[in-house]
This record gives sequence, structure tokens and C-alpha cells, in this order.
Amino acid sequence: FDAAAGEAIKKFDSYNSQDISNIVWSYATVGLYPYDLFYAAAEEAIKKLDTFKAREISIMLWSCATAGHPFPKLLDAATREAMKRFNKFNSQGISNIVWSHATIGHRSPELFDAAAREAIKQLDTFKPQEIANTVWSYAKVGHPSQELFNAAAREAIQKLDTFKPQEISSMLWAYASAGHFFSPELFDAAGGEAMKKLDSFKPQEISNMLWAYATVGYASPELFDAAAGEAIKQFDTFKSQEISNTLWSYATLSHRSSELFDAAAGEAIKKFDSYNSQDISNIVWSYATVGLYPYDLFYAAAEEAIKKLDTFKAREISIMLWSCATAGHPFPKLLDAATREAMKRFNKFNSQGISNIVWSHATIGHRSPELFDAAAREAIKQLDTFKPQEIANTVWSYAKVGHPSQELFNAAAREAIQKLDTFKPQEISSMLWAYASAGHFFSPELFDAAGGEAMKKLDSFKPQEISNMLWAYATVGYASPELFDAAAGEAIKQFDTFKSQEISNTLWSYATLSHRSSELFDAAAGE
Repeated sequence: FDAAAGEAIKKFDSYNSQDISNIVWSYATVGLYPYDLFYAAAEEAIKKLDTFKAREISIMLWSCATAGHPFPKLLDAATREAMKRFNKFNSQGISNIVWSHATIGHRSPELFDAAAREAIKQLDTFKPQEIANTVWSYAKVGHPSQELFNAAAREAIQKLDTFKPQEISSMLWAYASAGHFFSPELFDAAGGEAMKKLDSFKPQEISNMLWAYATVGYASPELFDAAAGEAIKQFDTFKSQEISNTLWSYATLSHRSSELFDAAAGEAIKKFDSYNSQDISNIVWSYATVGLYPYDLFYAAAEEAIKKLDTFKAREISIMLWSCATAGHPFPKLLDAATREAMKRFNKFNSQGISNIVWSHATIGHRSPELFDAAAREAIKQLDTFKPQEIANTVWSYAKVGHPSQELFNAAAREAIQKLDTFKPQEISSMLWAYASAGHFFSPELFDAAGGEAMKKLDSFKPQEISNMLWAYATVGYASPELFDAAAGEAIKQFDTFKSQEISNTLWSYATLSHRSSELFDAAAGE
């Protein structure tokens, strides 16, 4: 091949379309990609494109894309030529031409629209690899085609028994990445087929398949159980991103596989020095989310994160801290380093990031006045984007560490009032607790509005939420007779599940506000 390259370059001007496309195909197929040869072939092809058959155009583009030689001039010229005669391209040609554009990252909306129309007509002739490569290409460049994805799903379901693991994985990745073209029927059928072939799946194929199910939020317990067993066998060959994505998938779907997470911990600890910021933060998030907190794993992740904090995005810093705080592993060195890093770029943190970072400090009991001041300033600017949980967690955090911020509490109260109909019981209770604990930031308007909203949802309040809410009204000395009457009835129903402090605080709240509920006190006495 080396000797032939030099000879071919000299004679390209005498080669016809078949010769040129066959030569580059041969080099690409054997994994040899001499730039000079591909460049000379591309230049000659551009001159003769009107003589190229559809198949030769697709082979030419596939070869250059496989070789990693984009040649934009060739892509543009080939696109123009293909558009004149898309009906001459067969299934392989259509698949190759869109795959080439996607692999190189070359967007061509007109070409992708034309290819979709032609592909739909010919889908019954598409082989599994061609179906998988085609939908992958559309997902990769972000080109929407609802009709193509729907038709491809129907065709794939009929042929799934002939799909190889890589084709199943790649196709599911495409549907998940495209998002709005999700097909439950395809995911059900593909999951069943994958389970028959799991022992032939490679690490990337396992990881991408699981990621697809998690990304579309489609639980498949039987598949995830079977995939866990296969992943455990192969964990020593998983790359860092594959381990990270696999754990993230199980955590996202709340599929707790202790054996998988135990096996992954040992493997991850060995490889943390090769992990990037996203991998590290995703791994600890996954363990924290499923409620598994192995100290050695979190410690190794924290140590590695400290070395690489300047490469962490704001979101990754907040996830890292949230995960360690949730796991109950404070790691003061990490907190201090993360605080310094966050202070440099607080304007990069979104509502979730701000809420997570202050919640982490408060949960661990780590005071950082400078960080809380900076977070308050940034939170006030972004409060209209805060979700109910983020509002509640943020004010809870300031109250918990005793950090005053009148401006933040006032602004948060106004924002919460507007969104109270979307607050869950835990969020209402936690927020009111925060305002009561902070004391001097009491907002009568918030307590009035929150009381009205709480009464609509009282049957969904848990004992701690009832107790904390009533405690908040009593602590600020704000009577709400209607709420207290309604809450008494709900408390009586649940008294057998109340903890001692919850009974104590509930009774204290009624007594403090001189709200006499004989039924409540009678029921509580027996309990």
C-alpha cells in the first residue's frame, strides 16, 4: 500500500471514477490513511464528479470520513451532485452519504432532507447496519426527521433478530439522542433482543445501550438486571466514560444493583487518574443517588477532583459537593478547594448549581461567609429560573448555617408565592422552617399563601412535614386557625407513624399559638 500510494498520486489524472473510489475505499478498509493520497484523490474526484455513479460518490465520502480527512470542498461538491440524483442511491449509498457527513460533522440540511425522503421509500431494503447508521447520523448532526425515525423504528422491529450488538446499541443511542423520536415499541423489542445476545456485547455497546434507556427515562428492569451481570464480567476492560455512563444510567432510572456498584467501585478507584471531570462527578452522583456511599470510592474521587478542579465546569463542582454531602463524607480539603474555585466564576452556576453548592455546605455544617454572600448575589439575579426545590433548599441552607441575607429571603418569598401551586409538601415545609429559623426574615404574605396551598395538599404531607410546618407558624407567632384545624385532622390519622420529636413539636406548636384542639391532644396522649 505504501508503494502503491506514490504511484497512484502520479497517475490520478488518468483514473476514472471507479478507479478513484476503489483506491480510497481500499486504503480506508485496511486502516491506512495517507493524507497525500486522499487529498490527491479528492481533488481529482471534484473535477470528475459528474462522471461518478451514485455508489462511487457514497464510497468516496465514506472513505474520506473513515480516514478522518474531511475535505470540505469535496463534501460540498458531492452534496450538490447527490442532490441532482438521489433516486439513484441505494440503501447502502444513502446510509454511507449521511454517515460520512455526520462523522465529519458537516451539516447539510438540504441533503439530509432529501436523503430522508429517499430512505423512507427504500427502508424495506435497508440492512440492519444501514438502519442503525442512518438514524445515528441524523441524531449526530441534530437533524430532525420524525417521519424517517418512525418508519425506521417499524422496519427495525421486523428485522431485530438479524441486528448485531453494535447495531442495536447504536440505533438505541440515536433514538435517545434525538429525544423527541422515542419509540417505546422499539425499546421493548430491542431490549428483548439484546438480552439474547448480551454475552456478545462489548463494553461500549453495553454502556451506550443503558445510557439510551436512561436518557429517555424508559425503565427495563429485566434488561438492566441482565446487563449488570454482563458488565461485572467485563468491568476490567471498561473505559472511564463507559463505567461512568453505566453507573449514571442505573442511578438515573433508580435501578439499584448493589453487585454492579460494588464491582464498579473497585475498578473506578484504580482508574481515577485517567477520569475527566464529567466522569468523576457522574460517578459520585450515581452512588449518592442510589444510596450507596463507599468511603474509599468517595475519598479517591475527592482527591482526584482536587487536582483537576480548574477543569471542572460549574455544574460538575456542584454535583461533586452535593454527592459528598449526601453521602455524609465532608472532605474539608475538597470543600475549601471547591469554594475557592466557585468564587472565581459564580456567574457560571445555574439555579441548580447555586442551590446544590449552598445545600452541600449547610448539610455538612461547613461555614463559608464569602461563598454564601456570593451565592446570594447570584441567586437573586436568577430567582425567576429557580424551581420550587431549589428555592426551598437555598433558603433552608442559609437558615441552617445561620447566614443572614435579608435581600435573598425577601426576593425568594416573592418568587415562591408566584410558584406555590407547584411546591410539593416537603418543599413548603422546608421553606417555612427556613423562614422561621431565620426569624427576622419572616414574610406574612408567604405564610398566608403557603398555608392556603398546604391545606390543598395536607393528605400528602408526611409526619415530619406536618410537624415542621406547624413549628414554623408557632415559632414566628403567626396564627393560622384554618390551617391548624385542618392539620389536626391529618396529624390524628398519622399519629402512629409520628416520631417522638414530631409529636412533641406538633403539640408545642398548638400550645404556643393557644390553638386548643381537644381531638388532637386526646389522640396524642394515647400515642
